[in-house]
Amino acid sequence: MKPITLEHWYSQEAKAIKIAIAFTITFIMVHFSGFNERSWPLITLIVLIVPAQNRKHIFFRIGERVLGTLTGSAIGVIALFLEKIDFLLMVPVVAFGAFVCGYFAKSKLPYASIIVGVTLAVIINAPAGDIHIALMRIAGICLGAISAAIFSVLL
Repeated sequence: MKPITLEHWYSQEAKAIKIAIAFTITFIMVHFSGFNERSWPLITLIVLIVPAQNRKHIFFRIGERVLGTLTGSAIGVIALFLEKIDFLLMVPVVAFGAFVCGYFAKSKLPYASIIVGVTLAVIINAPAGDIHIALMRIAGICLGAISAAIFSVLL
């Protein structure tokens, strides 16, 4: 095991402080904004900035997260509307969403692929035709992504 150098300790400590500041400020903003779904912006912020090694990586992950959320939401909303007509109409759309998730898992956008599946799973469990969950997830993810972008530049 390598000994921890002063440089490594400083960068690890500095990153932890930056994450704590970004998380706390985002938490306060979301709390006072009246936003109903408060967890998604914070989850998105952490998922985007914690594993990232540099700013370029953060912006790439932001793009993948937003792309996956929008794709999964679109497929999920179509499935919800079809469920209002008949549950069996919903099933092929859900299967298509799972196919999209699996197909792009081995592409250059594996993270977006995962987010398609997660978003689809969240949305299709809403009551038939209720797109409120989809809209709240999209808004929450976008808010978290914007927060991650701002704090990656500022901190």
